[in-house]
Amino acid sequence: MRPVDRYVAAVLAAADGRPAERDALAAELRAHLLDLTAEYQRSGLPPEEATRRALLRMGPPEVLAGALRAVRGPWPLPVPARAPRGRARPPGARTLAAGLGLLLWFAGMAGSYLWPA
Repeated sequence: MRPVDRYVAAVLAAADGRPAERDALAAELRAHLLDLTAEYQRSGLPPEEATRRALLRMGPPEVLAGALRAVRGPWPLPVPARAPRGRARPPGARTLAAGLGLLLWFAGMAGSYLWPA
């Protein structure tokens, strides 16, 4: 198993949620890590070192999973088949993706400050 896949599995093991949300989280997290790795490789680092720095920049998997739980709240959210009139539906996949993107951006910024390359 590749280091990126081990990291994603560790985050998913510490996170909770429905299978669909976990699949979306895994895809988003894997894409973000591969982008960071490619960025480090473009700067001239060998692939192994680029992957290592990308993982360090993201921080410990348990911390990221805890931040995800804090941001999105408890799961599962009750989702009615039809929203009652005048009431908003619970956050959907777009809201989850936007929140996850913001969280990953913040984790990357905090990670680069706390664990400089």
